[in-house]
Amino acid sequence: MSTLAMCARVIFPAVSSRNRKEIKITWVNSVSIQSSFKDLTDTAEVVLPRNIRFGKDKNDKTKTETLNSLLQIGDSIEIYLGYNNNYPLEFTGYIQEISTGFPVTIRCEDRMYLLKRKSVNVSRQSIKLKDLLSTITQAAYIYCPDMDLGAVRYSQMQPTQILAKLKDDGLYTYFNNNELYSGIRYGDISGDDPTIIELEKNAIAETLKMKEVPEKIYIREYSIGAGGAKLEATLGDPEGDTYVFPHVGVASEDTLKTLAERDKKRIMQPGLDGDITLFGKPSLQHSMQVNLISKKYSEKNGIYYIDCVKKEFNQNGYRQIITLGDQV
Repeated sequence: MSTLAMCARVIFPAVSSRNRKEIKITWVNSVSIQSSFKDLTDTAEVVLPRNIRFGKDKNDKTKTETLNSLLQIGDSIEIYLGYNNNYPLEFTGYIQEISTGFPVTIRCEDRMYLLKRKSVNVSRQSIKLKDLLSTITQAAYIYCPDMDLGAVRYSQMQPTQILAKLKDDGLYTYFNNNELYSGIRYGDISGDDPTIIELEKNAIAETLKMKEVPEKIYIREYSIGAGGAKLEATLGDPEGDTYVFPHVGVASEDTLKTLAERDKKRIMQPGLDGDITLFGKPSLQHSMQVNLISKKYSEKNGIYYIDCVKKEFNQNGYRQIITLGDQV
């Protein structure tokens, strides 16, 4: 891996309303990207060289235009990172902040950026989760359970504020490019078999430790339905570690009991916690699966979901720090 040549490409698509053509940059000081299904918004930060200048067209030799004069808050951005001229798309979103000094630092957010800049009104006696998401996000592709939320009333609220309320009810919502996932802990976005990671060969560093499994647990699963009706199911020892899982749209106690059994199995399952630092290839995303293999420590073997991915691209190299989630 050390013999591979790092490469980056940052593209700012054309803006016809300002007659600004596409800007393509292939040299960066650094790029940082963070992505997790637990966060509403994926973020990125790009630091660009201070002396970049642009001409008004390809024949303009003066190149007096600076990035600060060409870019605006809200402009689209695409970030590609890789090796040997192989550039996977790692981030797509919008400019949230541009520094005024040098070097130029650009902070970005994914498609959630657009949902933070408008307000909506939704008042229904009964609505399904997918219908609510379609109403407040206008996303073309939505993946979520067929779930009835009952009565809802949101007045002059940002869509992201509504999504945050759903998160409080246990429904994580996040974008994967132009696809919106909600109520799915790990979206089916990997598309392939688990990525094999041989820890002694592929890992630059790791902080893995055996997951601490509680001796006794007490689980409360509850759901708020139409008209504020509340259903609840409990499982375990009230003197044990307490775990509370809210839901919306669950219509029976039997379903809540099934969910409690599922969560108990997940909590009590032995496994690993921690991070693994890898090179930038292959490109990994949250919700993918990794198959950990250790020749020295067999207890580290297993297949895990990825909860979070941080990507760091700078003069020290291209690194991915993955945080392990549930064991498969």
